[in-house]
Amino acid sequence: MLFLYIALIITGFLLLLYLAGGLALAVVFYFQGKTDNDQVVEFEVKEKNLDIKLLDIPCKELYINSRFGYKLFARLYQSDTSTDKYIIGIHGKSSSSIGQLKYLKIFSEAGYNVLLPDQRNSGQSGKSFFSLGFYEKYDIISWITAIKRLNKNAEIILFGESMGGAAAILAAEADHRVKGVISYCSFSSVTDIIKRHLGNPYPPIIGFFIPAFIIVSLLCFGIKVWQLNIASKIRRVKAPALIIHSRQDKLIDISHARKLIDNCDKAEYIIFDKGEHAKAYCEQPLHFTQAVRRFLSKIK
Repeated sequence: MLFLYIALIITGFLLLLYLAGGLALAVVFYFQGKTDNDQVVEFEVKEKNLDIKLLDIPCKELYINSRFGYKLFARLYQSDTSTDKYIIGIHGKSSSSIGQLKYLKIFSEAGYNVLLPDQRNSGQSGKSFFSLGFYEKYDIISWITAIKRLNKNAEIILFGESMGGAAAILAAEADHRVKGVISYCSFSSVTDIIKRHLGNPYPPIIGFFIPAFIIVSLLCFGIKVWQLNIASKIRRVKAPALIIHSRQDKLIDISHARKLIDNCDKAEYIIFDKGEHAKAYCEQPLHFTQAVRRFLSKIK
C-alpha cells in the first residue's frame, strides 16, 4: 500500500510539472505587456518606414463594447467619394491600428472606407490577453455589425496581418457578411507554430508540452486551441480569399502559407521573394499594392 501511495504522489507531482510546462507555454503565447501607441510608432518608423504624416490624416474615432466586457477602439477613414465599400485592417500581436496606417493609401485610392481597429490588449482598446485569434474574431464580427449599423448596404472586406490574418480568416469563416478576405503572413495553426520552430527559437522539448498547453488553454483561458487550426477553417470560408506571404519570413515560415493554400483551392495567393515577417510591403510596395488591388477589383 505504501508503494501505491508513493506512486500516486510521484504521478501527481509529474502531472503538475507537466501542466506547469503547458502553462509556461501559454504565458509565452497569450501574455505580453500592452504596447502603447508611442512604442508602435517608434517601431513602425524604424522597421517599416512608416510615414509619420499619416498620423495627421483626419479620421472618425469609434468606440464599441466587446462582448467580453472591454472597450474597443477604431479609426474610420472615410473615402472622398460616397461608397458602400469598407476594408477592416486588422493588425498583429504587439501592434495597434497605427501599424496598419502604411496600407491606408492602397485601400483609400481603391475607393474604400477604411476601418482600423485596435485589437484587444492593443492601442486604445481594453486590456486583456492575446488569444491568437480565438477571441479576437468575435471583436472583428462586432466591428462588422457596427459598420452595418452605419451603412446597411456596406460591403466589407477583411485585411489581416500576422495574427490579424488568422483572426480575419476565423471571422470570415464565421460571418458570411464578409465579401472578401486578405490574409498576410498568417500562421496555419498554433500547434504548427510550435512544431515548426522547435529548436528555433524553442528547444525541442517544447513539443512534449503541446497536449498540456492545449489543456491549460482550455481550462485557464477558455481557448480551444483546436479551433485555431486556420488551415482547416479556411476551407469553409465562402468569400474570395487572397493569401500573401514571403519566402524570407522566418517567424512564420512559408510552410504555413502553403498549408493555407493547399486547404483552399479557390484562394488566390502571391509569394514574395523578399521581406521578413510582415515586411514584404516595405520591400516591394508596388508589387504588393498591385496584387491587393487586382484582387479587390475582382470582388463584386
